[in-house]
Amino acid sequence: MNKPLALDDASFSTQPISTVQADAYRADLLAYVQREKDARTLLEQILRDDPNNTLAHETMGYLEFRAGHLEQAQNWYEQAVKLDSQSYLAQYYYASMALSSGRPSAQLDRQIEDSLLKAIKLNPAFAGSYAQLAVFYAMRHKNLSQAHMLSLQAIQLEPANVHFRVYGARVLLEMERGSDALPVLQAALKLAKTPEEVSAVQNEMQALQYALSVMEHNRKQARDFREEMEAAKRDPAAEPHLRRQPSADGGTPEVETAQDQSEDSLTGPHHSASGIVRNVRCSPPAVIDADLVTGSKTITLHTRNFYKIQFSALGYTPAGDFQPCTELEGRQVKIEYIESATNKLNGLVAVELHK
Repeated sequence: MNKPLALDDASFSTQPISTVQADAYRADLLAYVQREKDARTLLEQILRDDPNNTLAHETMGYLEFRAGHLEQAQNWYEQAVKLDSQSYLAQYYYASMALSSGRPSAQLDRQIEDSLLKAIKLNPAFAGSYAQLAVFYAMRHKNLSQAHMLSLQAIQLEPANVHFRVYGARVLLEMERGSDALPVLQAALKLAKTPEEVSAVQNEMQALQYALSVMEHNRKQARDFREEMEAAKRDPAAEPHLRRQPSADGGTPEVETAQDQSEDSLTGPHHSASGIVRNVRCSPPAVIDADLVTGSKTITLHTRNFYKIQFSALGYTPAGDFQPCTELEGRQVKIEYIESATNKLNGLVAVELHK
């Protein structure tokens, strides 16, 4: 007959906690057993007695998140993070909500990255932190090789998670490995169990196919541009002509080219803005149109001669000559532009590339 294990009291250690901290643990338990009213009442008392109680901030964040009050939840989690929260979930939820807030800034980006790295350190077995950090790097178009490894780690930890595979495909697309992204989405489609998951993957596959067509369209435009410029060098009398370029899907683009825009549209005030460049379109001889997606709006940009744009880089040195027609898409940048006085096209003056 097996003997019961002998317990040695000396092998256990105790740590005294204050009454307030004991109440914080009790409020956390009340929240997780869905006694929300009791939890909130106790938390209000705790925060009056101890405004810097980290666990109380974490629990308030959880309650607001569960109630669907995402802005309030983010604020509570942010305070917990500032109080050096040791909860991987608090770090993860804060970073995830901050990333979705649509208000990018250098300071916020550092906070998001730091929180996700800390969440991984606190719980290396939690796949969500790896996946979210991969998404963050892809959205900011930086550390893409690391983002790819992070997405693979998330998939390894949760192979059945369809969304992690979708995130991995997005990273590959940002790495200009769209042909590799398609098999990832095909595998995700086989794993999809609900109609919502199937629809999400199918929509992602359609977006990928369109993105691949846009990339090929831009590459063709760049080749055509180089050929026309080389022809102009060989025969200076043959001045390259401007022409309206078809869109990637074969239709007529909605934006205007240099032929359509008059000089008086570039006499407005100068502005600066930060965001991500999307929908880059080039046409000979050196026309470029693009959209800058910021947190609150999309700014349509245009220049007749992209050789006049002042390109610079913040925090790194680009490898080789920067080719805006093929390398500007998806980049995190800060721009200077001239507000258009007559139409929606704003004159692009300067671009600062961010790593």
